[in-house]
Amino acid sequence: MQHRRIFVDVDGVLADFTGRFLRNYNARNGTSLVHDDVTDWDYSKVDAFKLRDSQEWESYLDPEFWLELDPLPWAHDLMAVIECMGIPFAFLTSLPNGSALEDRRKWLDRHFRGKDTQFNYPLHPSKRLIEAAQKDLVVGPGDLLIEDSIANVLAARLVGAEAILLAQPWNAGAAGRMTPSEILAYLRWQKA
Repeated sequence: MQHRRIFVDVDGVLADFTGRFLRNYNARNGTSLVHDDVTDWDYSKVDAFKLRDSQEWESYLDPEFWLELDPLPWAHDLMAVIECMGIPFAFLTSLPNGSALEDRRKWLDRHFRGKDTQFNYPLHPSKRLIEAAQKDLVVGPGDLLIEDSIANVLAARLVGAEAILLAQPWNAGAAGRMTPSEILAYLRWQKA
């Protein structure tokens, strides 16, 4: 099936939001939580964090948080395969505030454009960034969404998009999850 457009989530798919959050959380609380301890996409529901409310997690986002996220190990391979497919693509993210959006733009350009990367998009990656709290309002029939949130995957499927759920600890109970290597193989097969 040839896709009309491809949308790629950023946090949890390309950027290691959880790793940076855990470094800040562990440093402040004297804990040693790891990636596998994050059992829910909604951090306020993760028992290990003991957050008082759904907004408290934001207190662990230092001023350089969004700029200093590490790319996940498969991020560059994933984007290289997508770029070679020749299908229009965009980065689709949901961010908590406006300042995070500007830092997200800078992060994308730093990691996916220029002489220090393998990419040379005609547009800066930041020009391909769409911010939407409801991703199902952006994707539609014939589109492909690569995402780590089960709620976003299900919503995208309801509007007729194909949605791939990247396997993460917070979606462990969901059917049809795919590992990064399975997603890469699937996309390469689509390209062929």
